[in-house]
Amino acid sequence: MAKVAIIGAGYVGLTTGACLAHLGHDVIIADNKDDRVKSLQAGRIPFFEPGLEELVSDVVESERLSFVLGASKASENAEFHFLCLPTPSNHDGSSDMSFFEKGINEITPVLQPNSIVINKSTVPLGTAKRLQETLTKKEAHVVSNPEFLSEGNA
Repeated sequence: MAKVAIIGAGYVGLTTGACLAHLGHDVIIADNKDDRVKSLQAGRIPFFEPGLEELVSDVVESERLSFVLGASKASENAEFHFLCLPTPSNHDGSSDMSFFEKGINEITPVLQPNSIVINKSTVPLGTAKRLQETLTKKEAHVVSNPEFLSEGNA
């Protein structure tokens, strides 16, 4: 099975990672908030999603899911890199891309040739093209698959 890095341990990242681990993939979920990583490592889920707590517990116990601090640690040996990062709105309505940009900057140095970077974040038009231009030097490929989940019904 595949080695998967999930960048961002929020709602989208945690549910995506837990489901991929349940399917048999080796998944590492990274976050830049130490308290969130420690909480997840202790089995505490920061939001409610029916069945998620049990699913996470099962895949952690089977050693198919783990949590780390820092995106580069998750991405070091991964084949697939899911970007599940927040892009909140600025006061003028534009997207705050700082979390997204930081995630890209952290994983780019450790990407292997033929890595696949999957963007699940909601980003402005043209972001996939700019991301592909950035990652061409690393011989990585970009897939855009934005996620629109309703919390509590994923």
